[in-house]
Amino acid sequence: CKYNIDSNDNYVTLDIRVPVSIDVYGIKETLERVCSENGAKFDLHQIDVGTYMPADNKYLKSLAESYEKVTGKRAEMLCARGVTYAKSFEGKGVAFGPIEEGTDQGGGLHSIGEFIKKDAFFKMAEIYAEVLHNLT
Repeated sequence: CKYNIDSNDNYVTLDIRVPVSIDVYGIKETLERVCSENGAKFDLHQIDVGTYMPADNKYLKSLAESYEKVTGKRAEMLCARGVTYAKSFEGKGVAFGPIEEGTDQGGGLHSIGEFIKKDAFFKMAEIYAEVLHNLT
């Protein structure tokens, strides 16, 4: 955001993450209209439409069963609004990774120095092997 009352070069940058049930193009149209009505210019840099897969999906059930078999813990489906590799599967894939609540993954997700402990890495590999076995 940059604002100076004496400048004509002011701007606001928005990074909006909305549930998949919300029409992002409707939000875009509203922002365009509001900007236009107030003498502002609206520049869109990117829209990423969310992906959604219901928890009863056969594929997701297989992932959950694999996780539960290897860890002995109940699998919980999480909804995350972020741009992941799952988008490249055009609604037929999900992000499924090694982050486990309450464990030290080191440095936080996607940060400098991020790491995973060796035991967690091998557990993840075991889960992935079980997933591949179940899907074949």
